[in-house]
Amino acid sequence: MHRVFGVKENAEYRDREGAYIIPVRGDKVGVVRTHKGYFLVGGGIEDGESHTDCLVRECREETGYTVAVGERLCTAETYLFHSSIGYFHPIQTYYRGEFIAQETAPTESDHEFMWVRYDDIKGKMFFEMQDWALKKALEKRCGSYPYRKEIISTPRIPRSANSSSRRKRQCLTAAVQRDIISAYIEQE
Repeated sequence: MHRVFGVKENAEYRDREGAYIIPVRGDKVGVVRTHKGYFLVGGGIEDGESHTDCLVRECREETGYTVAVGERLCTAETYLFHSSIGYFHPIQTYYRGEFIAQETAPTESDHEFMWVRYDDIKGKMFFEMQDWALKKALEKRCGSYPYRKEIISTPRIPRSANSSSRRKRQCLTAAVQRDIISAYIEQE
């Protein structure tokens, strides 16, 4: 799954490929907060570095944690004008992942790692594409369902329902359900 944000102007852009991790614990996601706002943990890929190597390095720098990198979830790119860089084209790949243990203090002192409920962070990421990636990661984790327009909340699931169905429906928060319903309605 890939999405492009912004409008490409007739200008020379500085491309920057990056890798980001989306760790989820219950109804919380791991993000970093800086003076600019909220970001997913990760960053630009250095010369000769794999995506996994980048994520291991960035997680250590921003959070002090070791990380287990999971499956690739989605990619996104945006075209924008940055006040110090000029025309900027970040290209980001997002991965599922898990923080294992904090082994050291973060080396980037302006990055504060935190676990935040999705409902509290939704729409507040600095980059719109990271907000989108976060939503896609949670949809993929919880599954998608052919909702009808009138469904607003998850019905009580009987014990006889298989555990996979029950877990998938229970892990969707009300906000995520509303987003999925809205997208489904727009497609009709």
